[in-house]
Amino acid sequence: MKKKIKKINDLLIEHFGVPPKSKRSPEPLDTIIGTILSQNTNDNNSYKAYRNLRDNFKSWDELSDLKHVQIEKYIKIAGLGNQKSKAIYQLLNSLKKNHKKVSLNYISYSIQFIDTPPSIMNLQPVTHLLASDKK
Repeated sequence: MKKKIKKINDLLIEHFGVPPKSKRSPEPLDTIIGTILSQNTNDNNSYKAYRNLRDNFKSWDELSDLKHVQIEKYIKIAGLGNQKSKAIYQLLNSLKKNHKKVSLNYISYSIQFIDTPPSIMNLQPVTHLLASDKK
């Protein structure tokens, strides 16, 4: 089976080439919110929900001013809107309260799970997300 996969991969690379790597890494908070939205849905729906947020709000800080029921309206296409909107709301507001800004840019993108700062691990939406991913 591995030989077949390698052969298919080689043929695809030969035909299309290797896709260019993005010049910039996504912001850590973008990644976490995208991950929350991707829970129990397909990529297409989670992407649409993410785009709804990004297209309607200039920043995550602006989104943090909404109540979770308002956030839910923008992400309902991803399913589980009530749970996901609460997780996003709690995450954004916890960052605002504990770090005085809605950002995770102080985290190095090269960290491993074991090196995750305690301040991130203690955020309820993140611990819930990590716990559900380990099942």
